[in-house]
Amino acid sequence: MKRQVLSLDLGSSSGRAILGSFDGVRLEAREVARFYHKPRQSEYGLCWDLDALTNGVKESIHKALQIAGHIDLIGIDTWGVDYVVLDSSGDLVLPARTYRNERAGRHYEDFESDVTPGFAWKNTGIPNQVINTSAQLYTDLRGSEAQAFENASHVVMLPDYFAYQLTGNLGWSAAIASTSGLASSGANAWSSEMLERIGADRSWFGDISPERSVIGKCSLSGATVVRSGSHDTAAAVHSLRGVKNGDLFISCGSWTLTGTLVDEPVLSEEARLFGLTNEVRVDGGIRLLSNGTGLWVLQQAHAQWLESDSSLGINQIESEAADAQSSGWRFDPNDPEYAQPGNMVDRVVEAAHRDGVELATRGQIARAILESVALSQAKAIEGVSKIVPTSKTIRMVGGGVRDQLLSQLIADACKRVVETHSPEGSALGSLVAQLETIGDLDPDESEAVVSNLETKRVYTPRNF
Repeated sequence: MKRQVLSLDLGSSSGRAILGSFDGVRLEAREVARFYHKPRQSEYGLCWDLDALTNGVKESIHKALQIAGHIDLIGIDTWGVDYVVLDSSGDLVLPARTYRNERAGRHYEDFESDVTPGFAWKNTGIPNQVINTSAQLYTDLRGSEAQAFENASHVVMLPDYFAYQLTGNLGWSAAIASTSGLASSGANAWSSEMLERIGADRSWFGDISPERSVIGKCSLSGATVVRSGSHDTAAAVHSLRGVKNGDLFISCGSWTLTGTLVDEPVLSEEARLFGLTNEVRVDGGIRLLSNGTGLWVLQQAHAQWLESDSSLGINQIESEAADAQSSGWRFDPNDPEYAQPGNMVDRVVEAAHRDGVELATRGQIARAILESVALSQAKAIEGVSKIVPTSKTIRMVGGGVRDQLLSQLIADACKRVVETHSPEGSALGSLVAQLETIGDLDPDESEAVVSNLETKRVYTPRNF
């Protein structure tokens, strides 16, 4: 009987359920459900709609059961840094705020005074950022809702929360913990120094479990729920089977995670000053990364254009960008000016105008955004390559590979060959990791697995 495995890949705007059927040689996968969600403004600021996400997860499992008849394994991954606070009964103490919630910024200067960049780097291998779990939790413990923590029993990262909803078992997974800025470098344990410095109770955090370990049985399907790369980027990089230390990769979606693989955390001052981060791989090693803004700016521009043209698709925007002549103007997509949602077209056009450039058409605006993302990737690649020897080819995975113009622009800006892989990298990596967890796949031989989720293209650099 074929093994039926389900990846629940939860992104910041949509969730995807990818069902894989494995016969021992070929992994045949298909999307069985997709649901959309968006954060909501409330008295607590911008918060995730956990009800919509939880219902989407459960409905996806039911749809997969209807199609496959049974499910053997389930893996869940989400974006990084966000968390929930639970009481002793497992109920929410506070709404789940998003990393774009503006509250953390109000206390960030105090945070960096108490948790200096050097202290954080030494104890976690993660640079301070306003979006980090550490900065968010620091604010929550000092903000207007601090009293709610009197009822707190657990602080749980999002993929572990959804696994808890399915199994009843609380857990803390290594890959997602490594994004928090609260775990020791390599995420084998929580950093007592960091927790003490921000004022968090150590009892809120259970032991960290490695990826490719069992969480429990799903109450809805009887499937075994496993840690298969709890952070979406960890799963995406795991889909690049055969990737070795020093090989460059870009995981491109709303964010770009650009880096290479190393065995141990890199804690040099040079790496810290460049803003690199040490995040855990599915196999327990380290992804040495530069975290940056990816398609977020274009996604937000698309949302604004939809207000006046509800039929406008992203493919049309990408086509217009490809046809447009470059204005030669580029901006830093990582600038905080572009971090918040809303009116993104106006912000980009105004920034260009301040620099004496007029972006006259939608195609010019979109092209300027894509060229800016590509240039930021070149800077990231340059920084990583100063720290460790890297490959001449960049392997790219994630939804961004669907945009062939972006892939070509990245090759041009980085002056390296770009080889694109699966647009559903997180799902594919999760499916592979699930099969490895129960011994259906030998991790050393999984490169030989054939999957219909992957189509390779190669882009050769031109003048940028």
